[in-house]
Amino acid sequence: MNAVKSILLFLFVKNVYALNYYPFFYQPRTFWGEPRLVKKWLTTIEAPIRGGHALDGFDGCGNKCDALALYGCENIYALAKNVPSCFLAGNSDSIFTHAYEYENRSPSFGKLAVSGKFSSLECIPVLTQNFKYGFFMSVSVPIKKVCVRDLFFSDCSSKKSRPAGISYTQWQQAINNFEEELCRYGVYVGPTKNVGLGDIQLFGGWTLNYEHTTAIDFIDLTVATGVNFPTSRRPLSCTPWVLPLGYEEHTGIPLLVAASLGIFDWCTIGLQGGALWFNTITRTAAVQTAAEQQGWIRLARFPVREEKGAIWHIDTYLKLDHLIGGFSCVFGFSHDHAYRTLVTPCCCENNVLVGSDWLTWNSNEHLQPWTMTAFHFMLEADFASFAHPRIPHIAFTVDKTMSGKRACDSTIFGAYVAIDLA
Repeated sequence: MNAVKSILLFLFVKNVYALNYYPFFYQPRTFWGEPRLVKKWLTTIEAPIRGGHALDGFDGCGNKCDALALYGCENIYALAKNVPSCFLAGNSDSIFTHAYEYENRSPSFGKLAVSGKFSSLECIPVLTQNFKYGFFMSVSVPIKKVCVRDLFFSDCSSKKSRPAGISYTQWQQAINNFEEELCRYGVYVGPTKNVGLGDIQLFGGWTLNYEHTTAIDFIDLTVATGVNFPTSRRPLSCTPWVLPLGYEEHTGIPLLVAASLGIFDWCTIGLQGGALWFNTITRTAAVQTAAEQQGWIRLARFPVREEKGAIWHIDTYLKLDHLIGGFSCVFGFSHDHAYRTLVTPCCCENNVLVGSDWLTWNSNEHLQPWTMTAFHFMLEADFASFAHPRIPHIAFTVDKTMSGKRACDSTIFGAYVAIDLA
């Protein structure tokens, strides 16, 4: 009987967290917590919901900027430079089609600063099932909504900065009708909302809980790998502000490792690390055709062979177990780093590379590495008891971006309900 009570007490003190890994540049990811508990046939069902927004971000140098200025100002002056005629057909009377042909301009002419607000809401139900000998499987099914709204375009041009041959009045009229002008090229730059299924992740892993220690309470270790299935809908290449719900048709292979040790009967110190690798695919993408082009907007769209850069992370955390009643709290820090993505053109026109050369295509700021360092806080309430072991535990979370490069400065609040069935 004492042995049974000891097992139950360990189950109550050491809560079980779901396993998934979804790093994105626009928001800090969830903090997946401690190593998995070794308990034969233990089932964990978790239903977290998170939401938040970002008004600011970090550019390629790590400096604070607007959330939609991660890649610099939109360079409308060079928007049509080297773009094949098939994308400009019917727009010969547009000032944007010929702006790059005019010389003797000021560097500020044609720069358009964009501001706006990013927001997200997601629910990621997770089911984790233990087997014998420490082996387990976990599946997560994210449902997400990401929005970009409150867009405002600010022209950096002045009368003195314009080149000869362009009427300043005509230029201002085109900027005031910027959204309508871009629609003529088949590009939509208004507010966007993307709702749907994200990428489903399936994990298989092995975990160890070692308690035969004298100086510390326990040592835990979990190793897991799996598959990131490309189940999310890919954003259209003609909608630059539509943020992805997943990894844009890339299948991924994640590897996660977590270790922790317990001290003083109430404190847990943990370290986590891992990576996510992607396969190479062919898809239609908006491409950069001139080195002067900046920002999010591109007119040319071609089939490309895309080698998406891998993402790795390292996390550390401190958990204070059941300090008051059934309440515990977690303080954690995470760092994610995504390597650059490479694209190779898949189409030629008269045996000549369409658009521009390979180096120009890959100088696109969208394809460069991004990093994010975030702070995580969790307050958890666990009211399970010997008499009622299946009472769910609930938690409230805060995930806040602290620094980064080409990443949004987001604050995400969340809550979840989880139940452990053994």
